[in-house]
Order: sequence, then C-alpha cells, then structure tokens
Amino acid sequence: MWETAPNGLYEQQDPDQPDYNLRGQFRTDKDGRYAFRGYRPVAYPIPFDGPAGDLLQMMDRHPYRPSHFHFRVRAPGHQELVTQIFDREDKYVENDSVFAVKDSLIVDFKPAPAGADTKYVVDYDIHLTAAKPETRTAAE
Repeated sequence: MWETAPNGLYEQQDPDQPDYNLRGQFRTDKDGRYAFRGYRPVAYPIPFDGPAGDLLQMMDRHPYRPSHFHFRVRAPGHQELVTQIFDREDKYVENDSVFAVKDSLIVDFKPAPAGADTKYVVDYDIHLTAAKPETRTAAE
C-alpha cells in the first residue's frame, strides 16, 4: 500500500521525506481481513510540463489526480492486483486527469466510532481472481 504525503508528493519526489515514507506491507488475518493507518489522501497534479502537459492542455483538461490509496495485492493461487481507491468527496473524482476512477473504486471516509484513536474509517473489500492454470504448448 502507498500514498502521497499531505503535501501531495510521494517520497521519491520530496527530498524532505524519508525513503519509503507512507508505504507499507501488510498481511491479512486467516479470514482475509486487513487494516492499516494512513493519512486521508490529498489530490495532486501529475507533471504538467512536457508532452503530457501539452496533451492535457490541448484537451482543455486539468492535471489533477483525485486523492487515493494505491494497493498491490498478492495471494497464492490468485492473480496479482494493482489498484487504487478514491475518496468520494474529492473534487477531482469525477474528472481524474488519467481516467482511472471507476465507481467500484470510490470509497467513503466515515467518522470513526466514539473512542477510536483515528478520525475516519474506510471499509473496502478486495476480491482477487483465481490464477489462470498454466497451459503448455504442443512443443513442450
């Protein structure tokens, strides 16, 4: 899992952040449940100079990504999944500069229960697809 810092920069973009800042590896429990703590993500611009910026300007589009968490999920016997989940309240969720938002990836940041030591909670179930069986060619 990884995300930007509250300043909208990933650690490799920001010399003031330590290496691997806001990146983590987690294991599920025996029932596949997981939990982690992070910052509520923020929107950030993709590079707006060079060819990508020229293209966005020709299309009269902004350079902003809506706030999101990234996930890379692996499990034996399943296909690896790399995905993102997006904050429903972000103003760019309806017009992501890279067109990556799908309804199934939009989440709600709900107020945490009374007495919790965090401000929000997000519930999101990740479902993996079974690995495809290996096929052999006639030449093998």
